Amino acid sequence: MNKPNPLSFRILTCLGSVALAALLLMALHAGLVSAQGGGPLTRVTLAEDVSPISCFPKISADGTKILFDNGADVFGECNDTNQFATWLYDTSTLTLTRLISDSDLLAFESDISGDGTKIAYVKVASAYEADIWLYDLSTMKHTRITTATDTDRDSYRPKLNYDGTKIVFVSNSDFLNQGIPASQYELWLYDTTTQTLTRLTTSSPGSGNGAGNGGYALDISDDGTKIAFASNVDLLNGGTIRYPIEVWLYDTVAMTYTRLTSGTDASREVAPELSISRDGTKIAFGGDVDYFGQGIPDDSWQIWLYDTEAMTLTRITTASDSSRLSFHPSLNSDGSRIAFVSNADFLNQGNIQFNESEIWLYDTMTMTYTRITTSPGRTSLTPVISADGSAIAFMSNADFFDQGDIGELQKEIWLYEFPVIEPPPSPTPIPQQRVYLPLVLK
Repeated sequence: MNKPNPLSFRILTCLGSVALAALLLMALHAGLVSAQGGGPLTRVTLAEDVSPISCFPKISADGTKILFDNGADVFGECNDTNQFATWLYDTSTLTLTRLISDSDLLAFESDISGDGTKIAYVKVASAYEADIWLYDLSTMKHTRITTATDTDRDSYRPKLNYDGTKIVFVSNSDFLNQGIPASQYELWLYDTTTQTLTRLTTSSPGSGNGAGNGGYALDISDDGTKIAFASNVDLLNGGTIRYPIEVWLYDTVAMTYTRLTSGTDASREVAPELSISRDGTKIAFGGDVDYFGQGIPDDSWQIWLYDTEAMTLTRITTASDSSRLSFHPSLNSDGSRIAFVSNADFLNQGNIQFNESEIWLYDTMTMTYTRITTSPGRTSLTPVISADGSAIAFMSNADFFDQGDIGELQKEIWLYEFPVIEPPPSPTPIPQQRVYLPLVLK
């Protein structure tokens, strides 16, 4: 496998190749009820050029902090549009803050802890090696987590648990001097409380990478004990072929691997994004694998949900044809809500084209679909949902407010907040009356 270039991958995806964005789709389960979205929409970024892009938002558990990568000159600092930086938007104060301001680096692939206090990001300095850094919002202190062991070694794709004490990431650096070659990427876990680094996967050159598919699919539960990831390595020595890539779960307490999927064909694959619920009981991912032998054609991407307690795999979507795709799922706290991208017409509205994508929400409790965006001819991508399921952040080049100031190549960050339904007022209680019965003497 060629060495993945995480920076190129992220920037190309930010630029929004609809072909990549159209890798998956969502469809409708038999007998499901559908609903139309209609909550307030907020434009978080206001780029003044079509070339800068804002992409890959992350959201805190309560939905009040939106983190994203950005190449736009928001404050008129004339920074190079190729110079990505990490930005934070606070919905409670309506403030936008640039967290990384160095002029000689790129900062990208940022993630925010559930409690909104820590931010992990990848920093690329002039020597071009990529390392993981941690930023504490309360102390405004940057801490370097990894140090590349050579100029051709990189660490990227950090994911934080709820309080930011655990960081899982991908790297080909030989941190423990075990002789890991530069062509071999593994999963690593860093504990900020003990300042210890643990290697989670072990692969070998030519047999695939423990990180799997360049390590673009990984996530961690709130308590940091469950890590979901995609890999093409035979971690259990069960004769797993290099392809297709499978979905795995690692338990940091029991130190055990669980293989969650079994691919049906070498031409089938799992999407480069997956999500684990904050309680670690559900894992959502996309793929065109025909797990149940239902005749799913190649490249017909569906959303799937795995229940780690019941050990069951559920197909969430059913695409109408191979040009209708669903992908990039994001789960709320208990996995009952799934935000994702699709160009499928689940509500039979007849106004969704195959070359555009919308943000959707699936509720596993009510089995209903909600269409979050309506953006004819444009694309909305990379949704992330808050823990309570009340807010979804995403990127889009759609001109939702019809202001005429958003170009087709101009990605902005948006926030959708579900309307709060106030409970009906309680009826005025009726005072109780005491009833006195006459005393009967016998």
